[in-house]
Amino acid sequence: MDTETKAADLALFAFLEKIGARLRRYEEEAAESLHLYGNEERYRALHREKTAFLISLPDMAQTVLDPVAPELRKEAEGGLNQFAFAARRAKEKDSVFYMSVLLFPDDENRKEPVAFDEFIEYLEKLA
Repeated sequence: MDTETKAADLALFAFLEKIGARLRRYEEEAAESLHLYGNEERYRALHREKTAFLISLPDMAQTVLDPVAPELRKEAEGGLNQFAFAARRAKEKDSVFYMSVLLFPDDENRKEPVAFDEFIEYLEKLA
């Protein structure tokens, strides 16, 4: 792996970590709004914001993805597109429930919204 590709990969992972942190904040603030303060309106608003954010990810990531190694870029683009697709479906249904579970893995036994973190871990294994 050449220096430019390695730098591009590092930039991608830094970008994805920032996205992950922002998504975790949405989840934490939404849970706090509902469970601590009983503020359902704020809960719904945060999940709508998170959904719009997920929809925008493929476009936001494009300049970071362009210099990344082809195999890693393909997998990253595919994953980001999947998150965006699921978010668009939730938005089209106008379902806060679907918006609230976008980051939960398919494994029904999992109780934490870690799907984006698992996506990053998958990509790290490819790099």
